[in-house]
Amino acid sequence: MAGFFAIWYVDVNTRHWLFFRMQRTATFEEIFPPFMKNYLVLLLVAIGTSSAFAQKINSAQMKGLFDQFAPMQEGSCNFAGTFTPGQFIGQSNYTNSDTIYLCLGDSLQFVHNNDADLSGDPQPATAAGVTFGYYQCVPTVNGANLSAILSDNCILDNPPPASGIYVTQGMPNGGDTWFYNLGDLQTIFNVGNPFLVYFAPITIDDWALLSYESGGVGQAPGPCVHVNTDAAFPVVYLNQVRTSQVETNFLGNQCIGKFNVAGGYPQFNVSATYDIQVSMASDPEEHGILHLPERLRKHQTTILFSVNEPAVYNVSIEDGIGCGLYFQMDMSGCDASENIHFSIDTVAALPDSIVCTPIRVEHFEVVSAAFSVNWNPSLLEYQNYSNVHPSIAGFFNPSEFLNISQTENGKIGIQLFDLSWPGTVIDIPEHDALLDLCFRVIDTVSNCTPVTVGTDPSILAFEDEQGIPLALSTTPGLVCPDTVQTSSAVLDMTRRQPVIWPNPVPAGSSISFIGFEPGTSPTVIRLVDMQGAEVRNHILAIDATGAASMSLSGILPGIYTVQVQMNPAQIPFSVKLVILE
Repeated sequence: MAGFFAIWYVDVNTRHWLFFRMQRTATFEEIFPPFMKNYLVLLLVAIGTSSAFAQKINSAQMKGLFDQFAPMQEGSCNFAGTFTPGQFIGQSNYTNSDTIYLCLGDSLQFVHNNDADLSGDPQPATAAGVTFGYYQCVPTVNGANLSAILSDNCILDNPPPASGIYVTQGMPNGGDTWFYNLGDLQTIFNVGNPFLVYFAPITIDDWALLSYESGGVGQAPGPCVHVNTDAAFPVVYLNQVRTSQVETNFLGNQCIGKFNVAGGYPQFNVSATYDIQVSMASDPEEHGILHLPERLRKHQTTILFSVNEPAVYNVSIEDGIGCGLYFQMDMSGCDASENIHFSIDTVAALPDSIVCTPIRVEHFEVVSAAFSVNWNPSLLEYQNYSNVHPSIAGFFNPSEFLNISQTENGKIGIQLFDLSWPGTVIDIPEHDALLDLCFRVIDTVSNCTPVTVGTDPSILAFEDEQGIPLALSTTPGLVCPDTVQTSSAVLDMTRRQPVIWPNPVPAGSSISFIGFEPGTSPTVIRLVDMQGAEVRNHILAIDATGAASMSLSGILPGIYTVQVQMNPAQIPFSVKLVILE
């Protein structure tokens, strides 16, 4: 029957596609030279690099041309053998796992275990060998001939292979092959996105020419072909970890750096995250403060960080499997004198006692704020909060602004925003405490344990009245064991200053004082209103745990100063108390 068929191939040096159009009525000898009479050459798709070491993608001509001839022979004649991962060059840490991940530029050698059986080669004069077939899922058809193998629904066929199946460059029995991530597979098979492909060893009748041979004219090629489906393995080809939109002066603040991160493993696995570190080039111990917790540092995420000193900073990004990126950002224009500054007091406490740590602020003039406080949950057990600053007490609703869902993991989130008057500026005087967080000191504590400002569960975010992000500096606090060895002047000044709990407190209820020297008595408490008038003078009896309580019966709602005189020789100190209606 008259008609035409076409053969495409590509010059691997110029990458120019060539096209041959022939009549179907042409004779076999007219189509193929005499020396090719008894076998069919696999036609190269060659979507790779012209480098001699690059992984090649090839397509085998296996369908259509021989449909008119006799059916293929049956029987399992060959065995493709097994392979072992060999030399690796690159970044990935997952080259010996069930799934192999290759970062862009990585290369991994597979070493044949010399256990192939190629005795079914229909033309022994040409050397048979082994190659790898491309699959989109785990192959299930292992033979016994080419026609059967091409019926496997897992064969990678998008875009359709020119001749039935994509294969890697052929190799002789016992030969080794390299797998390279040059970015081509992602482009060809997955529109530039990370790509998962299954490879399985498959026998080839002529490894040098990548061809399957027939036993004679009129017989189908590949009468004895084997795919070792048991040796199939998946490889994920990842894109490069990359950044964009890099800024060292974000919205006019030269202490805030910004960049967008993408690529690597999180582009393939949407639940994966990046490990990002920002450190001063001249002093690696000095770190920038990342505003997002690691659980949110995903593909195509904008990253903000604050720095406290003008300098050049190193930024390292790692994707969880070893693919990474390193670059520098020049933050030498930073003037951190106006950064919001969080500092947590250093305090001391006896084992199994309650201690409260004030969280103090400087340059705190914001419309909204979000931050977290983190600690070691094996040493400190969160109890409650206290001493809420009067500037936020009127709108601070703990059910809306306090995230205590992860206190067992040593994390608490705090958000501040006046919902009753959106856009209201929250202005806290310098060195005042926003609030105190109270902990039970677990009796196994033997050393000081830090309490720090962090990013989880609430991100770090501070905005002024124009909605512009503000930079942050932090000073961590410590909770130290209260023993005879404790001699720090800071601890001596703070360890006997009790806190009030709860604060704010409903009118008519009672308050507790926590953190006195056990057995201290008498202790004078004066309650002074905003006009300076004394409304209550009370003597507390301190129990053996260092705690005491006082009723507020008869005291009107408002903001008061509680003055504490622990003994006549000491200067009184004071704490703000908010009584709610």
